Formats: sequence, structure tokens, C-alpha cells
Amino acid sequence: MASSASSSSRQSPNDIFDNLPQKTQLALIITAAWNDGNPYMNTHYGVYMGTANKIVIYDYGEGAGRWPDHVARFVDNHDGSFTVAWPHTTTDNASANSENTTWQDHSTITKADMLARFYATDAEKATVTAVEEELDLSTINKAFDLLPA
Repeated sequence: MASSASSSSRQSPNDIFDNLPQKTQLALIITAAWNDGNPYMNTHYGVYMGTANKIVIYDYGEGAGRWPDHVARFVDNHDGSFTVAWPHTTTDNASANSENTTWQDHSTITKADMLARFYATDAEKATVTAVEEELDLSTINKAFDLLPA
């Protein structure tokens, strides 16, 4: 009789995602959520994780627009998903600040979906690897202060 692995030895998508290096996890989040799944390239993504259960990623290297267009918040729902929020302002971007701008939930991404996309093609893996190189982790222990998370 052929032996088979027990279901307890199989890792769930959540476990697989959680066991990836931190930079790969962050790049997967960016790749899945940024610009409708097409992250900006040749830029820099500042990562802020100083607020519990929240990741704020600020695309500060692309050179176009001001911060409301280039920042996203990811709330860890602790169920294998993240709620993605974008800034919503009551004014134009040039006048946006923490008093007239709030986070507005946009979508939910799951670890399983991110992994499925990552393993779908070599091109997807290459994009994730390229985004990893664009991560700036110098702010990882700080809270994003332009708009409270």
C-alpha cells in the first residue's frame, strides 16, 4: 500500500505565506494590491509597521503626485486576509493632510490568492523579486505619521 502524507503534515496557504521571508511577504502584498495588481516599478516602497496589525506602504520614489495617491494601508485580519485601504481626501492632493483625509477600505486580499498568483508564472515571480529590491525597510518599526494608521 502506498503511503500518503497526512493532512496534518500539509501546510495551509496561510502557513506557507507566513514562512516566506518578510521581504517576499511584503512584495506579495504590494504586487497583489497596488495599481490593480501591476505595482509601480523603478520606485521605492517605504514600509511602516509601527502600529499593531497594520502595514502602511508608501511609494515615495516614483516621482508623480503626492502622498495620497501613493500610500496604502493593509490591516491584518488574522484570518489569512488583509483589508486594503487607500486615503480618501475631501480636497485636492496638494492640500491633503491628516485633518481632511481618512483611510477608506478598498478591497480584501488573501494569502492564498497572493500565493496562487506568485506561483502562477515565472513573470509573476520576477515581479515579486523586483519589488523586493525596491523595499525600504528603514522605517519598518515606525508608525506612518502623515495619516494615522
